[in-house]
Amino acid sequence: MFGRITYQLLESYWPLAAKDASIPKPMFEFAQLIDNIDKVVASKTLKNVQWKKTTILQDMNSASVQEIKHRTKRNILIFGSPGIVSELTKLGFIDEYYFSIQPIIAGNGKRLFETLKLNEGHNLKLADKITFKSGVVTLRYQKADGDA
Repeated sequence: MFGRITYQLLESYWPLAAKDASIPKPMFEFAQLIDNIDKVVASKTLKNVQWKKTTILQDMNSASVQEIKHRTKRNILIFGSPGIVSELTKLGFIDEYYFSIQPIIAGNGKRLFETLKLNEGHNLKLADKITFKSGVVTLRYQKADGDA
């Protein structure tokens, strides 16, 4: 699931990369994967999409998200899109959070906790951490016991 901005950035590159076997193998494999999975773009303004297997979700509410979960019968991954993370956290749909810490200091853009406007806090517990050769560290958190 993506927000409009993230979706449009990815749509401009990955469908073409999925047809370009000359790119590095890991990128080509990812391009093939993302090109062939079901995608949902949450947007009130986007009217049509070009990327195959993409659905537009114009109204994010419990019923619409539940319908997506029922239809796909799979986990929903949110890539970027802090506004969607905020909405799905409020609706109680997020079971795990993956935070990737990049070895850079960003100068602009939305930050997750600036847009996360919750009525209450959520306790998390660290479930896993992965350190990559690039210096990126990914932390996987789950809802703590007793958290709604």
